[in-house]
Amino acid sequence: MSALSQYDNRSPRERFWSSPQTWPGDTPDHEFVGRLILRAGAIMAGTEWNDLDPAVHIPKPISEDLSIYTPMTQIHQAADALTMGDRPYGDRQPTGLMGGPFDIPSKAEWSIARKIIANQISVAQAKYYRFWRACEAVENAFKTGVLKSATREFAGGDLTAQPWHFWNTEFAWSRFETCRVNPNDYFDPAPAENGALWIFVERDKATDKIPEAISQSTQATDGEIAETVKRKPRRAGRKPTYNWDELFAEFFRKQRAGEIPTEPNISELARRLLDWAAERWENLPEEKTVQDKLRVLLCLEEV
Repeated sequence: MSALSQYDNRSPRERFWSSPQTWPGDTPDHEFVGRLILRAGAIMAGTEWNDLDPAVHIPKPISEDLSIYTPMTQIHQAADALTMGDRPYGDRQPTGLMGGPFDIPSKAEWSIARKIIANQISVAQAKYYRFWRACEAVENAFKTGVLKSATREFAGGDLTAQPWHFWNTEFAWSRFETCRVNPNDYFDPAPAENGALWIFVERDKATDKIPEAISQSTQATDGEIAETVKRKPRRAGRKPTYNWDELFAEFFRKQRAGEIPTEPNISELARRLLDWAAERWENLPEEKTVQDKLRVLLCLEEV
């Protein structure tokens, strides 16, 4: 990670696709795959396509209710959404170069913020799905041999032709998040950044094979794309931590609302809470771990 990217909260995908000026140049025999994907997206999505679609930021949903357990990051997110999308709230916010403290939204405003953010998510996902379909089409073209890929060292030099099985993995599409591949682990699911190998496509001077590649695309539905993205493996590393206080707050909210019976089915309740967390958390705990914590909360076993 570069010194600048330490202070950049954008994902590797957002950074890469927002900065085409940093991409490597084409050669007489090869085109950088990022430009190929932009062409593929324009063909597939037509007038809906925008070359900034791949850089879209997808917001996370905020919790159903505002409470003392609500993370400050969500409160800031709601305030930003209201400032831009709710005039009464925006009119009373500080202005000027340095701004100032913002108003904590009321419960009614929180409900408005949830709707604004839900719409933002829907719009952002539509852009991302267009990008994903272009990636899937190019990946499929490489895998079937319609197009031939090559890699190049980050700093420069000769290009190395890659065989079809270089793409023989279920998550090859994720390489296009940064159009690079880890030189030490070709099948590393994490987005590769500085120092990784750039990906190119071999030019066919006789004909443009992009339309043929597009015609063989599966055209997955939005739901299928969402499920595929959700299944993408994470890079191994430090065990993720979970905001148990946030999960417990949701448990008690459901309990106060009468949504949890006196003698609940622990397995079913754990799944309901995990469904709730899946909309908010990047990583999820094991269902058995949640069940164990619920048994303690419900005094079904001693701490």
